Amino acid sequence: MSKSNIGENIRYYRKYRRMSQRELDKKAGIGQSYISAVETGKFSPNAKKLEAIAKALDTTVLSLIDGIGKPPITDRERLSPIVVYEKRLEMDLSQAQLAKLAGVSRYTVIKLESYTPMSQETEDKIKEVLGL
Repeated sequence: MSKSNIGENIRYYRKYRRMSQRELDKKAGIGQSYISAVETGKFSPNAKKLEAIAKALDTTVLSLIDGIGKPPITDRERLSPIVVYEKRLEMDLSQAQLAKLAGVSRYTVIKLESYTPMSQETEDKIKEVLGL
């Protein structure tokens, strides 16, 4: 069990869940700089911290240790920029109006419509406004 493999697996699951290190920190209560250090292999989390990270990522400690059962990221349902754009136009919303309704910045909507990956939380807010 190497520190770098655990870190790589944590990063994988965090990206799979489309979470930033800050979002993982908030859910696990560990600290963003600590998460960064674990992901880069500088630190190895103790059992308590590994359990908190696994819970925050909705996976098991074993999956974080050995990577067994990692779902392919391509299987993750993504919010299509084209769908967002077309639905926004169908609802006669500007980017600014959609952003305000979703509680995100206009820049976030622009990034989403230009194929920039968003966090799951941000995508969920936009899906809710658009009824997707």
